[in-house]
Amino acid sequence: MSSYFYGMTKTIWTFGDAVRRFPLMRVDCPCGNAGFFNTMEVAGETSYERDPHNVAFRCRECKGQSGRPKIQLLEVDVDRLPKVGVWRPVKMGRNQPTVWSLQRLR
Repeated sequence: MSSYFYGMTKTIWTFGDAVRRFPLMRVDCPCGNAGFFNTMEVAGETSYERDPHNVAFRCRECKGQSGRPKIQLLEVDVDRLPKVGVWRPVKMGRNQPTVWSLQRLR
């Protein structure tokens, strides 16, 4: 699976920078659980001026008790999309919190 992603050596300070260059975020919890997120959708839920490495993610398995998750910004090869599940925000109602559902990348 590592052949589908490319790493770059540019410092990313805000979600605005990350959205232009990296379409996916990988969040690794210290308990071993990992999840992929669309960078633009996470930026829309938080803020485009926020540092992507300081966004608070909480693991569903350990409820954040294992420690701070590691966040990686990934560039995807468009010709060979990986078969991964991406968590996407779903609005349930006007006064309800955002629920994240798992969908395929394609």
